[in-house]
Amino acid sequence: MKKERKMISEFEKVRNDVSFEMFDRLTKKKVLKLLDFFGTYIIEYEKKIKRSHTYFDTTKNELERSGIVLEKFVSGKTAKLLFYPFRKEKQGKYLTEINKKAYFTPISPNENIMKKSEFLRDSLRDLLNTTLAFDPDFFFKESRIKVSIKTQSEEYKLIGALGLKARLTFNDNVYTNFETGRISKDSILNVYQLSDKSTDEDFEDLISKMERYCKELDKSSEILVTHAKRITKELPKVDKKAYEEQKRKENTF
Repeated sequence: MKKERKMISEFEKVRNDVSFEMFDRLTKKKVLKLLDFFGTYIIEYEKKIKRSHTYFDTTKNELERSGIVLEKFVSGKTAKLLFYPFRKEKQGKYLTEINKKAYFTPISPNENIMKKSEFLRDSLRDLLNTTLAFDPDFFFKESRIKVSIKTQSEEYKLIGALGLKARLTFNDNVYTNFETGRISKDSILNVYQLSDKSTDEDFEDLISKMERYCKELDKSSEILVTHAKRITKELPKVDKKAYEEQKRKENTF
């Protein structure tokens, strides 16, 4: 078991990351055209890939309340079960910190997460130590899928004149909220800084240009699961009498 549980190494090569909500799918062409216009970046197409994110919690969301995210992440034919601290601000500087307290274990794409019970139990206890707000064994009885995200991703490599290396990932997402029953879609752009700290200013300049000259981009600090829950939250219940009265007034001349 101890050999199976690993610290998240996927983030080690990412120094910073920034997310943008895109106005629509056509925004991708505008972003690529804009970056080409500046003349200081080389942009190369890399690949298309299907991904999925599935988030688990108890009926009363004890994991979320304890500050933990449990995610099954599938990319192509490979999958990982991830445990990491919940963070409200998705800032790249935090990525080095979560390496200290975040774990993953390989899992088959269709494998039940409860087959990784030892990983789940050990990671839960280790992440929050004595501050755990509930008995880990309770989780195994009450856990269920809360949100799933199906993603079609298209990736591009960006190289700057002064050594900046980044990746642009354009994602078309379909969100399903199993609590509210709602399904929603949108497009998200993730920009990852892959080069070292000597290119921090160049990365900040890249992000600044994208914000300034592409109004179809809206910078977001939400992590993916928070974003998914927000756009699929339960709609306000309509007061039938008030609705009928409003329609009556609209039809009165």
